[in-house]
Amino acid sequence: MGLKRPIVAGAIYIMSGQAISVNSLNIQAWVYPGQPACNAKNEYTDGRIIQVLKPEYFTVNETGILKRLNVAKAGCNAYSQKNIESIKSYSQQQFVTVSASASSMAVLASSVKKRANAIKKLISFIKKTNFTGIELDFEGFGNWTDDNYQNYKIFVNELGNALWSINAELMIDGPPISNETEQSYYKWHYEDFNSLPVNYIVVMAYDYQYNYGVGTPVAPNAWVTNIINYVKDRIEDINKIVIGIPSYGYHGITGSYKIKLDTFEQSKSYPGFSLAVQDPSSFEYFWQHENTTYFIQTSDSLNQKKALIEAAGIKHISVWHLGGNQWFL
Repeated sequence: MGLKRPIVAGAIYIMSGQAISVNSLNIQAWVYPGQPACNAKNEYTDGRIIQVLKPEYFTVNETGILKRLNVAKAGCNAYSQKNIESIKSYSQQQFVTVSASASSMAVLASSVKKRANAIKKLISFIKKTNFTGIELDFEGFGNWTDDNYQNYKIFVNELGNALWSINAELMIDGPPISNETEQSYYKWHYEDFNSLPVNYIVVMAYDYQYNYGVGTPVAPNAWVTNIINYVKDRIEDINKIVIGIPSYGYHGITGSYKIKLDTFEQSKSYPGFSLAVQDPSSFEYFWQHENTTYFIQTSDSLNQKKALIEAAGIKHISVWHLGGNQWFL
């Protein structure tokens, strides 16, 4: 997954558990547990409007066990009572993010006992914190087998039903698929989740550079538009669709596939930063210095990307991530 800047005066304190309107655009933001995102709290408390905050407080380890990410080991934005109170004070809704690699997800989802234990822990967390719900950020989609995917859907069904029984919600994250060729890379099919107890489906419409190499944007506009159209054709309720967008940048040797992700604040220190120009195909800014290409997201990039997504009829956007990046103006 992939941050913010301009400040609007005045903090907004909103009680958790409020319903999110489907008649206006709603902004979600992920909160990465540690560095380089430790400025996240300063950002979400500066007055900017973020309806949904999504801190990562849990991960699944390689033995398939759900582990809580505490501040002492995972970093500044990880689980603590203080962080929970802050997140709830500055958002209408809160989803705790649970991360997992393909291999750790496979071990968890294949075990009835491990699924049950994970669900028990997550339900306990929701009851204790009164967060709105859980977000499953289980990635490495290209490495999933048929069995992995079937077991994942079983876990989604079990967790969703458990959450719905206590009036909580489930959000799941899926891969960027813009056409049948990209669909062939994945076992995942968006239409499979229409009948499962899922409130929101996040389409992570970024990371294009990993497939096409350094020198390409993080999220080209035509690709994002095709992703939206592809998903709209398969998810019956458009109000369940959340489009994930990047606020992060990256750099690397031009033409290579060795990529270093950057926050905007990190990018400012790189040679040639002041020479960045906008790429009209993505609204992102880029520059080259010697044999290295750099990409960044500015407030202008984010504003234009948001307008593109709104024009497609989407009401929910999730930004990866808070802490060191630009934000909407």
